[in-house]
Amino acid sequence: MGIEAGDTIICVAGYQVGYVGDRLFDLGDEIARRVDASQAVTLLVRDGRSGSLENTPVRFGATSRAVTGRVFSADNQRLPGSAVTLIRVLDVTYPQWQNVVVAQGQLPAGFPAVYRVDLPLLAAGHRYAVDARVDHGGRILMQTGQSTPLAAVDRDQQVDLVLVGQQQPAQPQATIQPRDQIDQWIRGYLGRPPRNFETEVWIAELSRGRSLTDVQAGILSSSELFERCGRSRDIYVSEVSRLLFGVPPGPTDLANLQARYDQSLGVRLRFVEGLLQQPR
Repeated sequence: MGIEAGDTIICVAGYQVGYVGDRLFDLGDEIARRVDASQAVTLLVRDGRSGSLENTPVRFGATSRAVTGRVFSADNQRLPGSAVTLIRVLDVTYPQWQNVVVAQGQLPAGFPAVYRVDLPLLAAGHRYAVDARVDHGGRILMQTGQSTPLAAVDRDQQVDLVLVGQQQPAQPQATIQPRDQIDQWIRGYLGRPPRNFETEVWIAELSRGRSLTDVQAGILSSSELFERCGRSRDIYVSEVSRLLFGVPPGPTDLANLQARYDQSLGVRLRFVEGLLQQPR
């Protein structure tokens, strides 16, 4: 059976949601905690028509894809045997995100070579690109002239890359590290500095295979932000839209946001993920 309007979600992966005694176990938070690496979780649902209970598997998001291709050299530069070629997939949605790495592959330096980088779950509304560089002890010996945009995030893609030698040691590039990006989101979305170990918890999620987009969605769908909005659906969806797109929604957009929230059955994480996949 599928979940329909009028049904009630009782448990997430065996954990009861709603008020248990005097404590609230939020549905969105429990789904965020219990969903597995394949974005699947089992919900215990009470049918709104028959009153029967049934475990219902639910899958969020899409299957991860991969970028594959060949790496070539534009010259005959001799490389140390310990040099490595790094293939990087970058989130280039915003100008300040010049070097936000969402996935990376590594292989011994040598040309031509074949590479494959498996992608995490990527937001459809974001823009991504791939580049490559040859690294030896922290020094960049060769690199692509510019990154190559990815055409889509919902299918496998092949991108061939050509590297050129550096005439002089490359200067370190300013890179926004995931930790810094998470700190910016906490300050911008929640209006406070990160608490002790808060950023480390999100970094641990990245090490388990989650993406920066997952972290962004988790912060925006948090109970803290919902409580700050007075637990009001209308205020919450308006605030999330403002935080993401920079301006409050107009009447038509607000009605659309309310409908999308209702379609997500009040699962804030699912609602936010839908907005993150919305073209900017």
